Amino acid sequence: MDSIVLKFPSEDVRLFDTINEGIKLKQLYTTVGTSTYILQKLPLDNSHVSISQQLPSDHESLIKYYEGVSRGTVKGIGAETVKAEEIKFGHLIGYKSIFYDSDEKPFYEMHTFIIGNDLINICYYDKVKKNNVSQNRFFDSLDFDLLEPVSQFVEEDKAYALGYKAGYLFAQFSIYIIMALATIALIWFIARKKKKKPLQ
Repeated sequence: MDSIVLKFPSEDVRLFDTINEGIKLKQLYTTVGTSTYILQKLPLDNSHVSISQQLPSDHESLIKYYEGVSRGTVKGIGAETVKAEEIKFGHLIGYKSIFYDSDEKPFYEMHTFIIGNDLINICYYDKVKKNNVSQNRFFDSLDFDLLEPVSQFVEEDKAYALGYKAGYLFAQFSIYIIMALATIALIWFIARKKKKKPLQ
């Protein structure tokens, strides 16, 4: 995606581009083993889309927006809890969220940034095991190829509510991809078992 540099752990990177409720989402993803790596971009500059009508106006409302994204994602992916913190990338302020299941095991990590008129999510998902080396390498490869500083603030805010809606939509699209991949893997597994089944 424009202005974003990110190294996926596989060359088999796929594009998921869709519009839901008038909101356009572009998503790149790949799966290695049980891990899914995702880059999402949500344009926030379409005036007819309610999610873009009012964005953060200062640092405090930016963090509230990120909190909304994080809490919306909790609902969207069915997590039990989330631990989150502010992060910085050069002059950019972002938000790191780690989501836990009912057994208090982390299974989804998300780094969120508002850059100009776009909301960016970088995500790692694995319900089976945690691959720290590959996961950290993925997040550490992130770079924003920006020619000049961009603003992360605009008008007066309804930050949390708007962020919550954005996070929920992001999560729904992520789960759609993950469930589709899981279904394909299950079909492949069943077909393989049938082929190996001995003749009676």
